[in-house]
Amino acid sequence: MAINFQRDRHKSISTVVTQLIQDNREFEVLTHLRFLYTYRLNEPQYIRGELVEAVTKKLSARERDIYERDVEICVYYDVWMEKNAKQKERLIYGQLLRIYVEVDEHLEVALDEDERVKYKIIEPDISVRIFAKELEKYGLPSQFKPALSVLNARRAGKEAGEDE
Repeated sequence: MAINFQRDRHKSISTVVTQLIQDNREFEVLTHLRFLYTYRLNEPQYIRGELVEAVTKKLSARERDIYERDVEICVYYDVWMEKNAKQKERLIYGQLLRIYVEVDEHLEVALDEDERVKYKIIEPDISVRIFAKELEKYGLPSQFKPALSVLNARRAGKEAGEDE
């Protein structure tokens, strides 16, 4: 079966992105980028046995010229349709966190020689892949301690009555 992609013509992804950018000051700089929203149809994609729900891609200079966009957010259609509004928001939030817009010495958005916004796609700063039995037997490996401190702080906030 051929892998097909389709633009988000109903602006479902776009609506979530726009709302997140408006509601989160950390994403304000993303307003300088132009987004292309697509769905992956048919065949699911897996990496290390895990379903890839969405991918954020830096478009090449040629693609940026052709599509007049800078960044592509591609969501696996079947997964998107099964998610509720909060789950969709979380998925897109994680994709937006991957986009790092470069700034110059004056803290202005940096531009390349073609006057396009300079940015890069970054990997998540916490990734935990471990077997439950391994965790039970040996505890959390030291490289996962930052993740544990984030989770503990979040749990402490919930116990103190803070909102999610």
